[in-house]
Amino acid sequence: MLDGFDPYRKWLGIRALERPLNHYQLLGLELFENDAETISHAVDQRIAYIRTLALGDYADLTQRVLNELATAKVCLLNPDNKTAYDSLLRARQAAVATPAGGSPQRPSNAPPPPPNLAPISLAGVPPSPRVAAPAPTVEAELPILPIGLDMRPESHVSAARVRPPPPPSRRSRRQTWLHKWLPLAGMAGLLAVTVVVAVGITVARRNQGVAGITDVGPGLIIPNVPPEPKPSPLPREDRSLARSEAPPHAIAPFSAESAKQNQEVWASYLKQPVVKSNSIGMKLALIPPGEFEMGSPPSEIGRVGHELQHHVRITKPFYMGVYEVTQKEYQTVMGKNPSNFSQSGVGKDQVHNLDTNQFPVESVSWDDAAEFCKRLSAMPAEQAAGQVYRLPTEAEWEYACRAGSSSAFCYGDDEVRLPQYASFMTNAKGRTWPVGARLANAWGLFDMHGNVWEWCWDWHGAYGTDPANDPTGPIGGLQRVFRGGAYTYGAHSCRCMYRYAAHPLLHYADDGFRVAMATTASSPAQPDDSGGKASKY
Repeated sequence: MLDGFDPYRKWLGIRALERPLNHYQLLGLELFENDAETISHAVDQRIAYIRTLALGDYADLTQRVLNELATAKVCLLNPDNKTAYDSLLRARQAAVATPAGGSPQRPSNAPPPPPNLAPISLAGVPPSPRVAAPAPTVEAELPILPIGLDMRPESHVSAARVRPPPPPSRRSRRQTWLHKWLPLAGMAGLLAVTVVVAVGITVARRNQGVAGITDVGPGLIIPNVPPEPKPSPLPREDRSLARSEAPPHAIAPFSAESAKQNQEVWASYLKQPVVKSNSIGMKLALIPPGEFEMGSPPSEIGRVGHELQHHVRITKPFYMGVYEVTQKEYQTVMGKNPSNFSQSGVGKDQVHNLDTNQFPVESVSWDDAAEFCKRLSAMPAEQAAGQVYRLPTEAEWEYACRAGSSSAFCYGDDEVRLPQYASFMTNAKGRTWPVGARLANAWGLFDMHGNVWEWCWDWHGAYGTDPANDPTGPIGGLQRVFRGGAYTYGAHSCRCMYRYAAHPLLHYADDGFRVAMATTASSPAQPDDSGGKASKY
């Protein structure tokens, strides 16, 4: 291994004796494990752990390990692929147990070579300088003792050597009395003066002095402050502007019919369409303001500890991409297509006969997504229209995903219906799907569950318990949030509340995004993020 670094040993605890690896060993499972839930849980745990290590000198190596874990997951969770893989493993086990021509027999405790999983090749990975950490210095903990305490053993301290303090002299007693009572006398005098001045001011204000001033005594002249005049009533035609006639904010939970109706009412009030298209053909749906419970209740199936439920208000309407950003849209704006499932990507064999223009772009980092928003906003047609794009905040994303629901999914809690709304591990067949291939939620947004993870604006951090207006997350951090689940994950990861995070410079084959946009050009282009060092837009 490069620089003597062994990722299998260091990260996964797999000894060199146990290689070459098969998928079961890579995931830490018993050979031929058949429980899909156990396999999925093992993969999720290992992927989550490896992702936390992707910030150091071995980022490229980490990405390769993650790719192997994803490959193992796709193979073992697809019944047909798993059957073929297990058959090949058993055949190779039998071949190793029965050597031909007197060749040396493989040790019985050695695992069979993998049929489809090659070990990580480190060719082409530049060595990363590793700076040795300085040896820690160990300092003895010294007790904190009162000044002047004799540190000798008790037997060495004689009572005869403890001299009693001398009695205070008459002068010292007088000084003690002065120090004790003089400040109190001064404070009493100051209080008396304050009372006299206050009484004088009150009497003077009653008698209202001439020429707009009041004389309350030598050296004190208090100006008479006239009461503030009451504002004159506005003309009738302007009163509606002063008292905003904006529609009321919806408070979740509310039905799908109410969600659509509220969306139309706000579109009419703003004099903007419910769904608008921009200069590159991207569609965006209006999301009206409202209030909801962000997070999940303790009773929700699949809930994890960081989903603390708290009240959130979205105070301003905004537009949200109807679809995840597609490969065609990304190519138009950025001039390239990094997607794994494209005609030139690593996964091209899985989509060789498909038009991937309408597949979601993936393998993009948070910085890539932010740069896309910046370049799209800079297009002449978008500037002329006053349209500034950004990533949605985590609160905006969940509010838009729920569309009034308070359940695990936008339609309810029943996982049986999820394949109608999401492309995930059960029905995705190990790849992404064209955007809009499943059902939309009540606000007309597609693929809010599954297909690819969607980057959000926020840094990852713990939620508070207090109600919040338009929260934008912590001011800094190490990882950015993404939401929604993906084709490689199970149903619990597709819940409205489920949150994941990664470093903003990393990119994976299941990470994409969708854009958000303010309803007016005068609104802020992005949430405040004074603590971030990644690209702004």
